[in-house]
Amino acid sequence: MSKARSTCPSPECPVGRFFSQWGASAPRTETGEQLALCALQLLKAVRIVVDQWVETLEKRSRPRARRRATKIKVQ
Repeated sequence: MSKARSTCPSPECPVGRFFSQWGASAPRTETGEQLALCALQLLKAVRIVVDQWVETLEKRSRPRARRRATKIKVQ
């Protein structure tokens, strides 16, 4: 029994186009597997950086506690 390739039903499907362009459904050689693992590690590293950046931006956007002003009478 041979493995059937899964394809998107529509040629306009962006997900199917993406994976077909990057060769995700094609059989890989040993070198191709190593490159795919490196690409995966790179994407995970980028995800970590983006997550940290989002956390930093969320911390900046939180409203700070308002300081109370003390009225001083001037003579």
